[in-house]
This record gives sequence, structure tokens and C-alpha cells, in this order.
Amino acid sequence: MLSSLNNPRSALVDESLVAEALKIARPAIANILNHSERSPDARFVYVVVLNPVVAGDMLYEDFFGEGGGSPERRKKRYDLIARSKARIAQRTGLDTGNVVACSPALLLSEETLFEGGVNVGGVPVGVSGVESFLDEAIARVIASVINGLAKQRLEQYRSQKVAFLP
Repeated sequence: MLSSLNNPRSALVDESLVAEALKIARPAIANILNHSERSPDARFVYVVVLNPVVAGDMLYEDFFGEGGGSPERRKKRYDLIARSKARIAQRTGLDTGNVVACSPALLLSEETLFEGGVNVGGVPVGVSGVESFLDEAIARVIASVINGLAKQRLEQYRSQKVAFLP
């Protein structure tokens, strides 16, 4: 049991679970991107998923969408904003939309002031690239699928009568 203190990672949410969640969420993300008012060649988002139990530890980061040209253009600023949104959601336990609207005093120097970071079931996700409200919708979809798959893993352990997570 002490090994979890030396290696503080979620027993249920890891890179493989996040990859599976993103595969499941991909069609929804594409549909949400189609609702953007941006030109079709600029409909993309940068996605960051942080480890639920270790501040700043990244489980996933990459872009989604066909627009935006080269990967360098896609990452310009959007990666920094998405990381900031995820860190705010992780640090506060709140969605960035709630922080900006209701608790702006929680924002730290050099943090973004845009919506698009969520914390669903302790899973922090930040998204940046289209309108902030669509960024937030995409982040919520991703975090919800991750949370659902984590619950599924937990149930699999329970059905095996495991008393402690490996």
C-alpha cells in the first residue's frame, strides 16, 4: 500500500483509458467542431488531460480537427491556453467557466481567463481552439467519457471481489 504514496498515480485513470475515451469521444468532438462559427480551415482544438491525482502531470495532449494548417500553427498559443485551463480546473476543482464567472479571485497570475477547462469526477481537461463555450462542451464530453470508463474499470475490480486496487 505504501507504493501508491511513492508513485501517486490514479489506479483507474491512465494513458490507455484516456486513449480509449478519446476514441469514443472523437465523433462527438467532430460534430461540436462543425458548430463553430470559425472558417472550416480553423476548426480544431488542442486537448490536454491531466492526471487526476498529480498536479501538472499530463496524461494526454494533442490537437483534434482538420483545420488550422500545420501542427506548428495549430499549437500556437492554443496549447498554452489548453494547459492553463486544465491546470485551473485541477487546482480549483471547478470548471473554468465557473471560476471566470463566479470566482475570478481564484485566478493566478499568467492563467487564462477563458472558459474551456472542466473537472468532472476529479478528471481535469482543458480544450482550446474554437469559441470558449464549444471548448468547454468538448472538454466536458472528454472528461465525462473518461469518468465513465473509470467507473467501468472500478466495477470490473468489484466484480472480481478485489478489496484494494492494484
